[in-house]
Amino acid sequence: MNTSSIKIILADDHRLMREGLRSLLEKEPGMETIAEADNGRSAVKLARELKPDVVVMDVSMPDLNGIEATRQVKKGISDGEGAGPVHARGQAVHHRDAQGRRLRVFAEALCF
Repeated sequence: MNTSSIKIILADDHRLMREGLRSLLEKEPGMETIAEADNGRSAVKLARELKPDVVVMDVSMPDLNGIEATRQVKKGISDGEGAGPVHARGQAVHHRDAQGRRLRVFAEALCF
């Protein structure tokens, strides 16, 4: 792991989405995917353990949705459980309906 790179955790319950994002990020100099999670609870656990610079978080995941997982990651950082700021970004793959669009807007507002 390169200490000068931006450390990223990918959290999405769709393996193909994680693989695609990781493939794109691997092509960018200075960015490193350090872990992947397939549910919200794993994402929170990994973020607390690994202290990434960025978490890319799916909104709709099993076990703990991305919105609540983002809250917990951000709360952990503010409670001193992290080494530095984590910027969690909610992403919605399936936002064809009005509810999905509302969730995406809410997640984006929550994350930044």
